[in-house]
Amino acid sequence: MSELRKKSKEKPVVGTCCLSTSPEFFAATMAAGLDFVFIDTEHVAIPRDKLSWMCRAYAGAGVVPIVRVPEPEPFRVCEYIDGGALGIVAPYVESLDQVLTLVGAVKLRPLKGKRLEGCLRLLKTAAHELMSSDTGDSDSDSPITVPSMHALLQAEFGEELCEYVRKKNENLQLFINIESVPALGRLPALLSVPGLDGVFIGPADLSVSLGVPRQWHDETFHAAVTEIIRETRRRGLSVGCHYSFDRAVEYQKKWVSEGADMIVHASDVSLYSKALSLDLQSLRELGTPAGSGQSAGSSQESCETVDV
Repeated sequence: MSELRKKSKEKPVVGTCCLSTSPEFFAATMAAGLDFVFIDTEHVAIPRDKLSWMCRAYAGAGVVPIVRVPEPEPFRVCEYIDGGALGIVAPYVESLDQVLTLVGAVKLRPLKGKRLEGCLRLLKTAAHELMSSDTGDSDSDSPITVPSMHALLQAEFGEELCEYVRKKNENLQLFINIESVPALGRLPALLSVPGLDGVFIGPADLSVSLGVPRQWHDETFHAAVTEIIRETRRRGLSVGCHYSFDRAVEYQKKWVSEGADMIVHASDVSLYSKALSLDLQSLRELGTPAGSGQSAGSSQESCETVDV
């Protein structure tokens, strides 16, 4: 289990989305005392070398770098882990097979080929068995235990190989973005795969899929977020909502009260934009600048008396 997972069991861990590659933003972010940073390469073009610098700089300062990849593709995931990412967020996941492939890329490195396929078949069988044992009672809060991935694989592939894979990947975390109605409908299946660490809720895409685009106060949106939090936490997995819109602090507190153990608050760019907008709004409310009523002649005279 990673150190971030251990910390989240004691109290919610706090992070923000980092979009800027500027070293100045790194210094400002570090001053906030974050537990992790969420670096988004799905919507922001960050070159691979700069991404690696960001990941290693944050990790070296004791802040866990969690990177959202552009697509749920295993080879891209491995590239980012090799570059220093300690957590992966895969966007728009909707199928059990996608989760299995991602677990293989994050938690079973460096296994590939037939050996990896054999591991994933075992995990898929375990996921189906867990789903069949679930009563399907959506109102239940009773815990559901997801089997240990390494316990399952050790019986099949031996202790030495499984221990090597476990130690190599023990500090890595895998999260999936739940951000669509199909994913919401398949949530029990998606969360049943051993090796998955948690869920990042994608509010913008989720609201659109629900038919209430960016209507942040709509009950349909909040009911969906509450359901995702409940079902994820029932399985002992981590969950947070990356939210940078209206009433952000209020809603983050609400979701923590419902069980969220990760706070993914705003982003460097959104916080900068909000602060700048408020400052400019206040400055534009100022009255007429002093001296603006001077005649052209007096202005000229004033200029002529200046010793340059």
